[in-house]
Amino acid sequence: MRINQSIPKPLRIMSIIFLSLWAIPVIWITVEGIGLWVNHIRLSQFGDMTHGVVVDTRIIPRRNPRFFLTCKYSPNNGTEAFIQEIEVSETIFEKTPTGTSVLVRYLPSDPEISNIDDNNPFNITGLNLLIVMSPMVLLTGLLIGGVYLSRRRGWL
Repeated sequence: MRINQSIPKPLRIMSIIFLSLWAIPVIWITVEGIGLWVNHIRLSQFGDMTHGVVVDTRIIPRRNPRFFLTCKYSPNNGTEAFIQEIEVSETIFEKTPTGTSVLVRYLPSDPEISNIDDNNPFNITGLNLLIVMSPMVLLTGLLIGGVYLSRRRGWL
């Protein structure tokens, strides 16, 4: 493979490091989203319902705050009680203070996988999704195109 010396080696190394650091969060976000989606599908198909109680609430303050309810529930098969922190939408958070009884959907095969009934784990509207995904798709295309052209021209 011919390496073009017009691009200094430190610049090539810095480009590779930058692209690697950019790829890690994208992969992390993608894997986390797939995990949420798989659990949501499993809960909707195979989940059982039980009653639980909200024992704590928590907000992570930032530009778009995240809302969490800590629920205590016992599966219907009589095993020990579970305490899970579940991320919820702001509307569910506001109408569910500590001590409120809630319906919890859980997997009988793994009761730690749970969600409050009627809670959509994907609190992203279509517009927000478009705003977030458009730059990521564009940057991914630029990354793939840049690597392709760099290899074709012999820079990498």
